[in-house]
Amino acid sequence: MKTRPLGDGELSVLKALWELGKSPVKDVLEHLNAEGKNLAYNTVQTVLVRLVEKELVACDRSAPVHRFKAVVGRERFRRDRVRELVSKIYDGNAGALACQLVKQGRLKDGEIEQLQSMLNELATKKKRSGKSR
Repeated sequence: MKTRPLGDGELSVLKALWELGKSPVKDVLEHLNAEGKNLAYNTVQTVLVRLVEKELVACDRSAPVHRFKAVVGRERFRRDRVRELVSKIYDGNAGALACQLVKQGRLKDGEIEQLQSMLNELATKKKRSGKSR
């Protein structure tokens, strides 16, 4: 998937579609406004059209009320964006990004243990395969 920059509004609409699934503009609008966004119908519709143009959302026009759905899943989207961040900001050094996140100190309870477990598992796999990066 070719990544394209997203504005905050576009990301909010995409997140709404991940939660709602295939939905008409009205449902997306109600979902966003329930989160305190206070958006107009036309605004949400315009954002959905932009997301279709960016190939992140598809529009089903087979019924009188068009329904929109995310064509990229949340995890794939995250993975692609992190890959892009590592490439562009950290010059391909994923370790530098990981270190930056740890230095920021915003890890929640349990996340440190989870991270340590993942690092231990990775180290074990690398030892078994005889690779070190």
